[in-house]
Order: sequence, then structure tokens, then C-alpha cells
Amino acid sequence: MRPLREINWWQLVNSYRWFREHDYLPKELIGYTTYGHTKEKYVELFAYIIEHLSEEKLKWLPDRFEQLYNWIFMDEHISKKRRGYKSSFKQVIKNSRFGSSEGTQAYIIDEMLLEQKKYSTFAIAKAIGSTEGRVRRHINHLRSKFKAEIEILTLHQRGATIYYLKERKKENVRPTTKSRKLTVQSIDGTEIRLNSSKSKRYTKKNSKNVL
Repeated sequence: MRPLREINWWQLVNSYRWFREHDYLPKELIGYTTYGHTKEKYVELFAYIIEHLSEEKLKWLPDRFEQLYNWIFMDEHISKKRRGYKSSFKQVIKNSRFGSSEGTQAYIIDEMLLEQKKYSTFAIAKAIGSTEGRVRRHINHLRSKFKAEIEILTLHQRGATIYYLKERKKENVRPTTKSRKLTVQSIDGTEIRLNSSKSKRYTKKNSKNVL
């Protein structure tokens, strides 16, 4: 593959836009967002689309895209090391409810916690191929970041530590309003204090009736 500095960024961006507008995207890339992609990621995406086009669509593909593809990967064609570029876009990356990317240890921990079945830290550590300490650190991270949404409870059973989730109930908090108070004085010298809900009538101390 040619060095990235030789590849035109806007050619890649405009190519992807054309593929999307003319229904040339593979099914797994429909709805895929390229926000924040680097030039290298755009190269991978461009290569994946070209390499997964049907024969019918390849037949009607404008020449400029085929020329760009061959120009980017000319050295690979000459050396015959491999055909095309090995792309990481074979599947769209999924995220767990807590934002962990599919295929990571954090993703596996999230999914096992979200299941109805309760798993021990030993079972989760075995599933991710790591230690129980790694599991505890991630759970503490979830407790801190999502404490408003979930509660992670601990259960000790037969020497094993088991974690499970409990959804927090969303409380409807009514906005508090300050009561309006008003004090008036009647003709007989008594003061009446009024607010929005109740009114209190009392006689002011040392009040004198003025005739």
C-alpha cells in the first residue's frame, strides 16, 4: 500500500459519499458512521467496499474508483503478496449498553452482568482470559460511572463472589416552589399572614388599637 501521505484525503471522503448516495454500500455498512475516522480508516473502508461489490455493480462502477484502488495498492499487486487490503470492516463494531466495544474484555464483562444468570468473578475472569482483579476493576468503574442508572450488588455464595445488576427506579421529582407570603393588617390591629396554601391569623404582640 502506498504511504498515507501520498493518498488524497478528499478523494476517499468523496468516494464514500458516492457509494452511500448510489446504494453501493454492503448491507453491513448501511447506517455506519464515519465520524472521527482517520485517513487510514477511510482507506480500509474504501478497500472493503470495492472488494465486496457484486459483479453487477463492479460492471457499472465508474473507472475513477477502480483506478484509485489500483493506484493505492499497486505495490501489493506487483509483489503478489496478497490481493487487496485486509480490512477491519468485515463487521460493524457493536457496543454494549455501557459503551464497551465488541471483542474486548470489558464488553464480555458487561454482557455477562446484563444476563439474567448470575456469574461468579471466577467464571467471568475465565471467560475473558484474565484475572478476578481485572473483573473487579471494571465493575468498580461501572459502579462509579453509571451509579444513577444501576446498582451492582454483591453476593457471597460457597466461597465465590457473585455480582449482579439491579436497575434503579427513576423518581419523578416535582420542582419545588417557594410559597409566596404576604402580611396585611386589619382595622382592629391584628396581622394576617397569607401564603399559597394556608393563611394564619394572629394578633401582633403589644399591638394597640388606634381609635
